[in-house]
Amino acid sequence: MNRFSALTGIPESTKGLVREVRVRWMLEELGVSFEEVRYPHPETKKEEYLKIQPFGQVPYFISDDLCMFESGAILLHLAFKYNKFLPENEIERAHVLTWMFAALNTLEPFMAHSFLLKQDANATDAMKLRAKELIKKRLSVISNFLSNKEFIGEEFSI
Repeated sequence: MNRFSALTGIPESTKGLVREVRVRWMLEELGVSFEEVRYPHPETKKEEYLKIQPFGQVPYFISDDLCMFESGAILLHLAFKYNKFLPENEIERAHVLTWMFAALNTLEPFMAHSFLLKQDANATDAMKLRAKELIKKRLSVISNFLSNKEFIGEEFSI
């Protein structure tokens, strides 16, 4: 059975930063059964949970003897395991993976930073504006790339 962790309630400080929805979406798209194991936020910081997810975040993913964390790694594992949502063509697959990692490493950190600045009483309006401008710049790159296509590759992918 496939299981993954999710929060019962998302604390204000982490709204917009929780990633279990990716795993749920992938499992639903694959049409495989799964169980969502819900935790209240404080429980993810306890020793028992930290043995499964050492950063005390969601999601973790368990399937038979496999236990892993990090949503991007989980998605790649599922794509390889079920041989779905990754192009067979080597070049197209490389492009899809490049854009996936761009989303995780080039775009998301700026979005998370901007989100955190909104909650920071010491952040200046100039800091918040600069963060917003950086996000817009990076989103425009993706928008321009997708301007005449529906998907990164030829069809829906990871």
